[in-house]
Amino acid sequence: MLTRLPNRRLLEDRINLAIRHAHRSSQPLAIVFIDLDHFKQVNDTLGHAVGDELLIQVSQRMQDNLREDDTLARLGGDEFIALLTDIGGFSQATQIAQRLINAVSEAYYINQQSFRIGCSLGISLYPDDGNTAETLIQNADAAMYRAKREGRNTYRLYRSEMDLAAQHHLALESELRNTLETGEGLFMAYQPLIDRDTGQLISTEALVRWRHPTQGIIAPGDFIPLAERSGLILALGEQVIKLVLSDINAWQSAGCRIVPVAINLSATQFWQSNFVDDVTNKITASGIAPNLITFELTESILLNRQAKGIEILTRLSNFGCHIALDDFGTGYSSLSYLQHIPADSLKIDRSFIEGLNDEKRSSRPIVAAIGSMAHELGLTVVAEGVETNAQWQVLGNYAIDTLQGFYISQPLNAQAFSNHWLGLNVE
Repeated sequence: MLTRLPNRRLLEDRINLAIRHAHRSSQPLAIVFIDLDHFKQVNDTLGHAVGDELLIQVSQRMQDNLREDDTLARLGGDEFIALLTDIGGFSQATQIAQRLINAVSEAYYINQQSFRIGCSLGISLYPDDGNTAETLIQNADAAMYRAKREGRNTYRLYRSEMDLAAQHHLALESELRNTLETGEGLFMAYQPLIDRDTGQLISTEALVRWRHPTQGIIAPGDFIPLAERSGLILALGEQVIKLVLSDINAWQSAGCRIVPVAINLSATQFWQSNFVDDVTNKITASGIAPNLITFELTESILLNRQAKGIEILTRLSNFGCHIALDDFGTGYSSLSYLQHIPADSLKIDRSFIEGLNDEKRSSRPIVAAIGSMAHELGLTVVAEGVETNAQWQVLGNYAIDTLQGFYISQPLNAQAFSNHWLGLNVE
């Protein structure tokens, strides 16, 4: 066993024994469900050997911050459960939970690489939240998902209304799985990127949307993280590429002036061993020129595996595709690697655009520095998240080439985008 911790079966035996003891002594106990935040990204970017060593170190840190009579078990993957016996109540349980969060969040040093992760915790109490091991674990799990939805790297206590949320989560996951199998209900919305000085359309970003048969449009912030957690992100990525290529073909058939379309990549997609061969084959089969496709990824995807990442990006660039670095300024890539990445454009993170007119702590120096540096490297600079005229005006003072955001246009479906920005009606 990798972590040498009890498995679920042994844990349930211990919980049932602890419940009998708690019943006799009238002392509550707590179940803490622990899920690591961004562990999959570490596994995908740094490799499974580093991931395994990380799990060992996380396990040791958590054990060091539990009491002698407490039990820590690993359910599998990056999920753990702590059984806290003879606690005074929820206050002591939350104190221990916060200790675990603090311990897990400290920096890790593995193979001469430094990085951080966090964890989301859910807490259930006996007898208030259940009187069996199964119920207590299930309710702690529901509370953990609430912690993830409400910011991660925190804890939440179980509340009865979470049962409905958990049921909704499971139903939505099942429906998303069915949707990805059939492709029905998914469509792409396109948000234009315009030249700052002329206002002319330069390119567009493709954003996936899900039209649920009864709930209407499901927010991307709800179903994309769900796809990542449930392992459906690869299937979603496949559908996105298929839909984008189909829309471009429709525009070309209608005689539209086509501009490059950016497709967002997840870390899971990017690090698939056959990723480059798969996407280049799809583009070739579609008959679409490679220079009409931009692959957009966040700089954090290259976390500590820049050399391999640069090799993948170079293959895509040599094929003829464009490369865009998204959310620049918030990730982990060192500046020394930036000059080696075969990127065509760099998108300044929207948080810096939001802070342009902050009187107390303006982000203008950061925007100015990123723009100047990118131009020195020959990169096109995109300001994303432009939502006000004031932001537009301020950006005119800096080395910004292209603007994107709700002030210019909200994302539009393929037909509306064609009608408004490409000048032709696509039925």
